[in-house]
Amino acid sequence: MIKKMREMAPTIMIVILVTFVIGTIFFNWGMNAGGPKSGLSSAGTINGKEIPLSGFDQQVNAERQKIQEERGDIPPYQYHMIPRQVWEQQVQRVLTQEIIDKLKITATADEVFEYIKNNPIPGIDTASIFKTNGVFDTSKYVKFLNDPANYDTYPWLRNVE
Repeated sequence: MIKKMREMAPTIMIVILVTFVIGTIFFNWGMNAGGPKSGLSSAGTINGKEIPLSGFDQQVNAERQKIQEERGDIPPYQYHMIPRQVWEQQVQRVLTQEIIDKLKITATADEVFEYIKNNPIPGIDTASIFKTNGVFDTSKYVKFLNDPANYDTYPWLRNVE
């Protein structure tokens, strides 16, 4: 019996070795361990600027959630169109930013503040804290904008700015 096992040992070792090598190759291909990583990390490129996949996915999910909150159930065709809509918004944003940079359009902090003061963001005029006798009070709004502590308390103000 031992003699038979010794005769079969080289054959068994070759089979195990070949299986190991072939298994390693398939594992490598399946896990894409040896392939490029950059193709998986970006949603696409707009004029040479890469759009990160994670950020794009977050925007798509936020848009889907916003639509679902506004309308309830999203029809399947619209659900599948949301990534395209978000991509179009990204393209528009990047191209607009390139034009602004190319034309060297800038604004000072005072100009931005004046614009925000004179053009409140949509929906802010309905907030009860800015109303006096049921009417939007610009002085309360300007007082709110002038308080530096509000920019730390309400981070969305920085986005508006």
